[in-house]
Amino acid sequence: MRNPAGSIDVYINLEGKYKMLIYSGDTDMAVPTYGTKAWIESLNWNVTKPWVQWMNEGQVGGYSERRANNTFTFTTIHGAGHMAPQWKPSATYKAIFNFVNNKPY
Repeated sequence: MRNPAGSIDVYINLEGKYKMLIYSGDTDMAVPTYGTKAWIESLNWNVTKPWVQWMNEGQVGGYSERRANNTFTFTTIHGAGHMAPQWKPSATYKAIFNFVNNKPY
């Protein structure tokens, strides 16, 4: 039988144990940002750093928020679709680099 919670259980078990990054191109038609955000909100984790715009090369790179005592980061890549690293390599690199190096957006 299929589990309707899907991967939610996996993330619930990882809460507080690992730093996690989920990123989404904000023009992704395959996995829309709205759906990803709804899935994240279903985890019911407290927002520890509210939704904030971040910049890349003088342009809006996307938006980001942190949850679960800063162990879970959700970032959008502005103007990217499903293949964010292919279509917005600089912004995707910056989002991942900042996450790995604990840099603010």
